Order: sequence, then C-alpha cells, then structure tokens
Amino acid sequence: QKLQIANSSMSVQVGVAGAGKTQMCLQACAVALSNGMGSAVYIDTESRFSPERLLEIAKWRLPDGVLGTPERLAAIANNVNVRRCNSTEQLMQILETLEEFIIEKNVKLIIVDSIAAIVMIVSIAFALCSI
Repeated sequence: QKLQIANSSMSVQVGVAGAGKTQMCLQACAVALSNGMGSAVYIDTESRFSPERLLEIAKWRLPDGVLGTPERLAAIANNVNVRRCNSTEQLMQILETLEEFIIEKNVKLIIVDSIAAIVMIVSIAFALCSI
C-alpha cells in the first residue's frame, strides 16, 4: 500500500488504539525525508515518538537505492524535530512559533500525534472540575 499525502494539505487519521496511527505518522516522516532535503516537525502529545522505530520503518519501507548509505538513513532521524506537549496551551504555543522554523529548516511535514490525547486531557480535567 502506497502512502500518499498531497502537498499543502491536512490529513487526519482516526482509529481505535493499536490501529497503527503512530506507525503511519512515522512512515510519513520516513517517506517525506527520504530524499535528504528538508525536515519534519513531530509534535508528540503522548511521548510515543521513537527514533529507533522511525529507522526500522525507513529501512523496511524505503528501498536501498533510496537510502543509499547509513549516513543518509541517520539523516532521516536527525531531521525530525520532536516537540512534546501535554496541554492545549502548549500545543498552541508550539504551533504559533513554527512559521520561522518551517522556513529556516525547510519543513516538509508537520505531524501532531495525537490531538485526541490533548482533547482527552482537557475533557478529563473539565469533568473533574465539575464534580
């Protein structure tokens, strides 16, 4: 199955826990950065980003001719800027400060994994305050 995400678009992945949403995000990073040009921003709300898993996916998903050398494979992991957050306020701060970074680092892909986790935190906090 070929992963296709159009330029200048937004894609939302929805599924039950364990369906592979984070794996799809890691795969998107590997594919987007496989040409060695540009970077990605991975906003991680559940501390699930794994550079080791990213490299495993890149090795499996991308043919040797695309990766070329071990250095090129390492560059994929090095060109993913991971930012962690656990609140809507932190998420908004990150998003509001990305414009300059996007231009400076030639960002090709922005991932938020997962907005649902942030919404869940807000919902739980609201419910606890209502008791």
